[in-house]
Amino acid sequence: MAEVRSTKGEDFFEEAPVVKENNEALDKVAVAPASEPVIVRKTNKSPVILGVIILSVVLAVIIALVCIGFATKNQGEMELLYEEVQGGIAITGVKNCGAEVVIPSEINGKPVVKIGERAFFECTSLTSVVIPNSVTSIGYFAFEGCNSLEEITVPFVGDGRYETHFGYIFGAPNCRDNSYCVPASLKKVTILGGKIGDNAFQYCSGLTSVTLPNSVTAIGENAFAGCTSLTSVTLPNSVTTIGEFAFVGCEGITSIVIPDSVKSIGWCAFHHCNSLEEITVPFVGDGSDNTHFGYIFGASNYALNYDCIQTSLKKVTILGGKIEKNAFDGCGSLTSVTIGDRVTTIGEYAFTNCKSLINVIIGNGATSTGNSITTIGKYAFEGCESLTNVTLGDSVTTIGASAFRNCIGLTSITIPNSVTTIGVYAFKGCYSLTRVTIPISVTLVGNLAFDGCTNLTIYCEATSEPSNWDYYWNNSNCPVVWGYKES
Repeated sequence: MAEVRSTKGEDFFEEAPVVKENNEALDKVAVAPASEPVIVRKTNKSPVILGVIILSVVLAVIIALVCIGFATKNQGEMELLYEEVQGGIAITGVKNCGAEVVIPSEINGKPVVKIGERAFFECTSLTSVVIPNSVTSIGYFAFEGCNSLEEITVPFVGDGRYETHFGYIFGAPNCRDNSYCVPASLKKVTILGGKIGDNAFQYCSGLTSVTLPNSVTAIGENAFAGCTSLTSVTLPNSVTTIGEFAFVGCEGITSIVIPDSVKSIGWCAFHHCNSLEEITVPFVGDGSDNTHFGYIFGASNYALNYDCIQTSLKKVTILGGKIEKNAFDGCGSLTSVTIGDRVTTIGEYAFTNCKSLINVIIGNGATSTGNSITTIGKYAFEGCESLTNVTLGDSVTTIGASAFRNCIGLTSITIPNSVTTIGVYAFKGCYSLTRVTIPISVTLVGNLAFDGCTNLTIYCEATSEPSNWDYYWNNSNCPVVWGYKES
C-alpha cells in the first residue's frame, strides 16, 4: 500500500543525537592517528570490564544495522504526496512509484478531490491505477509517460470540466493526439461516472476493453472511432443515444448488445466494424425516419444494405419497434434472425433476398406470450434461398401474399393456432417443404398458396375443406390429411 506524506510536513526521520562515550574506561587503549595502525595494549584491568566494553560495541553495531535496514525499507516504499486545497486534498506527486496505485478517497478525514498536473509524470513502473469517485479534477499530463500502464479506473473521461477526450490526462491537447499520448500498453479502462462525449476515445487503438457506468446516458459522435483493438464494450441500460460514427472502425468487436433503453442510433455508428458477427438492436434503423437495417452501418438507403453491412455479420436479434418495408433487403450474409416480442410489424419485402438466411424465430416461437406481430407482410421473406426453418409466434394472424415465395430450402414451418389467413402464393416454389400443419383457426387460404410444393404433405385440423379457401389453393395436388390431430 502506498504511504501518504504531506508535502508541507516535516521529514519522517530526525537526526539522531550524538552520544559521547566516557573515554575514562579506555585509558589503556591507545588510538593511533589514521595513518598509523591501531595498537591495543594489554592492561591489568579486570577482564569483566573489557567484556562489557566489547558487548556494548557489538550491540551498537547491531542497532546501527537494524536502523540502516529500516531506513532503507522506508526509502523504497511508495509515497503519495499531497497538499490541502479548497474542498479537500490534492495529490501532487509520488515518490518511489510502484506497479499498482489505489488512490484513497480521503486522507486525514478529508476527501481527495484532485490529481494535480504531472502528478505521476513518467512513472514507468506503473501498471495499474484506480482513481476514486471523490476526485472531481484531473490535471493535464497527470499520467504522461506512464508507458507500462495496462489498466486504469477513472471517475470520468477528460479533466472533469472542459476537456472530454481520454488522452488529456496523458498529455494529449486534443482528441486527434489520443493515439500518440495514450500509452500503447493500456488495454483496459473502467469509467465510474460522467459522460462519454464526442471523440472521447477516438484513435485509442490499443484499448481492448472499456466498461461504462450505469450513469452514462449518451455515447457521443466518434466516441470510440478508430479503436481498432477494442473487443469488448458493454452498454448499460442507462444509455439512450448513440452518436454518428460512435464505433466506426472498431475492427476487433465481434458482438454487441444495444439495450432497449436506446432510442436513437446515429448514421454509420458501426461502420467498418469488420469482425462483427452478432448484434442485438432495440429497433431497426435510427429509431426515427430511417428504417433500413444498414443505416447504422453507413447505408443511406436500403439499396445499399448489401454494400455497407459487413459480411462477417451473421446473427441479428431485434427487440422491438417495426420492421418496415425492405428493412433487411439485400443483407446477403445474415444466417439467423430472432424477432422479439415487442416487434409490432414485419413489412413488405422486409427480408427479401437474404440469401444466406437459415433460421427465423418470430416472437420466441409458439410459446410466446407477449408478441404483438399480427401480419407477416407481402414478400417478407421472398427469395431467402437458404431458409430452412421458420417458427411463428402465437400472435400472428396473417401470412401475407408471397411471404415465403421461392424459399427453396424451407423444410419446416410452424403455423400457430392464431393464424386465420394464408395469402396467395404464400409458399409458392417452396419445393423442399415436406410437411405443413394448418390449424383449424385458418379460415382463408389464398390462390396457389402452395404452388410448386411438389414434396409437400398438408395436415389440416379441419375435417373438410372450408368454404372460404380458394378453389386453387392446392393446385399442385399435394396430399392432404383432413381431421388431423396433433398427438
